[in-house]
Amino acid sequence: MRDTLRALQSGPDHAGLHWEVWGRVEARGEKPGRVTPAEMETWIGRMTATQIAPDYGVFFEAWRASFPRSTRWITLTASSRLLVGHGNPSPSEVGLTLHHTWGVPVLPGSSVKGVTSSFAELRYGPEARDDARPERAAWAGPRRDGGRFTGAPGASYKALFGAPDSDDGEVAQRGGVVVHDALLLPPSAEHLPDRRFLVPDVLTVHHRAWYSAVMEGKAPAALPNDWDDPNPVAFLTVRPGCRFLLPLTARGEEAGDLLEVASRLVQEALAEAGLGAKTRRGYGRLVADGVRRDPDGSSVVLGLIDELKKLMGTQGKRNLPHAERVREVLAQLGDRIEGASADDRAAVWEVFGKHIKEAKAPAEIAELKQRLGRP
Repeated sequence: MRDTLRALQSGPDHAGLHWEVWGRVEARGEKPGRVTPAEMETWIGRMTATQIAPDYGVFFEAWRASFPRSTRWITLTASSRLLVGHGNPSPSEVGLTLHHTWGVPVLPGSSVKGVTSSFAELRYGPEARDDARPERAAWAGPRRDGGRFTGAPGASYKALFGAPDSDDGEVAQRGGVVVHDALLLPPSAEHLPDRRFLVPDVLTVHHRAWYSAVMEGKAPAALPNDWDDPNPVAFLTVRPGCRFLLPLTARGEEAGDLLEVASRLVQEALAEAGLGAKTRRGYGRLVADGVRRDPDGSSVVLGLIDELKKLMGTQGKRNLPHAERVREVLAQLGDRIEGASADDRAAVWEVFGKHIKEAKAPAEIAELKQRLGRP
């Protein structure tokens, strides 16, 4: 197989084939099974030139149509480089997760769920062992003692992410939300117009002998110094600007509420904590464009609807006149709705349209309808 592929001057169109079988690897030597140093630059260059297959869009639409209408969709944009699956087997020093069939980047749902559950516990769970506040205890993760689970998680954590068997008698329970793999959006005039999705990167180890000894638990032969030979390691990452579509589905009678909470946690976790390797260096950040209830439904400006709901809640408590309430809504909208699509405007209107009493504030409501494109 390798000899056949090397006969192709341009290499295969599938990035996974490039990644797994194209590189000329060493049969023996210090690193058998790794791409030779002489071939590394050429191999990396050909990988970064690999393009998304023309038929990928057909597959993507079929995949999206396979989900139920209740699916919550989150569109994510990589604001930094992504390095997911760096521990996977690889002919280079660093692995990468690619879709097996189409060879494009994929965000594994298990990884997204893991990051989100850890983030939820750290951000909203107990701040200390003796923190007994109920709102914090609800987000506590399962208690551990080494590799054993000794206690059940909090109610909110368990409802979303599930719970394992534990020594206190807790029976394993699956979570109410299913986090599916996020797939790369097909290229367009705005998204990956050159159809390329990989970029080269390099990590330089300056004190290789010292690091190796420490990792193996041995005494280093010498301390790190300025004359150690640097060891650059070339690898590949997913380029910033790549966009992914993440589906969330839920089980049970409270599916809608679970999806609402889960979607917000996922967005916070991916934007703040990041996904994959080197997140402390800024890699792996993904920012949500908005939330979708249906693939053909409307997206909304992130956070705006939540702000309006909170505002309306305070208005009721303050017993404001109707006209003043509408003026506050107009002020909250500001210019954030300018240039938004008709679907975006309709989604915002749905938040408070049923509470509007036009006869009590005709001028203000006329302005609001004009801003939101309502008849």
